[in-house]
Amino acid sequence: MAKKEDDENIGKVKTRRMGLFIILLLIVMITAGCLFAPTFNIVSVTAEDGLFVTSGEILEKANIKIGENIFRINDSKIKKAVQSLAYVKKAQIYRALPNRIILKVEERQPYAIVKYLESYAVTDKFGYVLEINQENTLKDLPIIYGINPEECIAGKKLTGISMLKYENSAYIIETAEKIGFQYHFSEINYDDSTNVKLYIKEKDIDVIYGEIFIDTIEEKLGHLKSILLQLGDKKGKIDMSNEDYLARTVFTERK
Repeated sequence: MAKKEDDENIGKVKTRRMGLFIILLLIVMITAGCLFAPTFNIVSVTAEDGLFVTSGEILEKANIKIGENIFRINDSKIKKAVQSLAYVKKAQIYRALPNRIILKVEERQPYAIVKYLESYAVTDKFGYVLEINQENTLKDLPIIYGINPEECIAGKKLTGISMLKYENSAYIIETAEKIGFQYHFSEINYDDSTNVKLYIKEKDIDVIYGEIFIDTIEEKLGHLKSILLQLGDKKGKIDMSNEDYLARTVFTERK
């Protein structure tokens, strides 16, 4: 009786092994068919134009060859190449079987202009330099002064003190939006870290802000907001650089 049970168990094991072998063989055959069948040779590679990068730039960086097998292209290499374009934050590859490749990208958005020497560096919200121009073509973006020129390299992120200045400037802009500040800072001058200056173009108002401390930005901008409401259409300079700015803010009217 025991021998019969053993024979049955051995038979079951052999059957399972044979089943696994057949499955593995089918996987190998399907894989080989996908990798070498002409049906899966690429016949088209397409990409859509973005706001700041063209389909031609994307396709040139991707460098996917027509006739190459759709499963044998190196996704990570292609993504890395496309993402080397400064405006491309993320690249995606889609396979439209059996033989078409579609490329899509997520773009970085211009957030501010860093002015240095005779150039204008376009940056995104996180301090990534998107491009450098001799003229400022994005007039609606705030201009930040005081960033180290050596840090402004297209396709690279600001670092060190320059990044700290940029982050503080961005925090001022974001906080102003958060509290419903009704005007835009067209310029943030960070040449002197202890005495930052702001300019509000709509009001023709210079603001001597002083040193930036993250924990006081919201309160200080709220104070500035109330002062601007009191001033109405007056133009001039607001000095709120004193540590006791709530009591010792000074306005000088421009004649």
